[in-house]
Amino acid sequence: YYVSESGNDTWDGLAATYQGGINGPWRSPAAVTDHNADFDPNDQILFERGGTFRGQMILSNRTSLVIGAYGDPNDPKPIIKGSMDIDELVALYEIDPWDDLGDDLYRIQLPLGTTFVSHVYRGGM
Repeated sequence: YYVSESGNDTWDGLAATYQGGINGPWRSPAAVTDHNADFDPNDQILFERGGTFRGQMILSNRTSLVIGAYGDPNDPKPIIKGSMDIDELVALYEIDPWDDLGDDLYRIQLPLGTTFVSHVYRGGM
């Protein structure tokens, strides 16, 4: 299975690049979680080199998987962060954008069910 910054979580994850239809890499670690039941022992989850991937990846302990990288070996190893950029959250949940309160203070209302936020990132910062 493949995960790429140019992927799409509605694709099947079975190709390193988009091949048409639904055949192409996933975009996020969340897609790996969503397909957890589909994995067989020793399946490989490969993240594209040079990419940064945000989001949680939760795997069951019933299966042994190989997590690795693919792409140009001269490119940096992929970075997997268990976080989500707040602007991605705004787009994902279609919530109202930031309220500017002045004095470099901003407010955003997170969706129901968001029970714990320990860090907020915007623009990768």
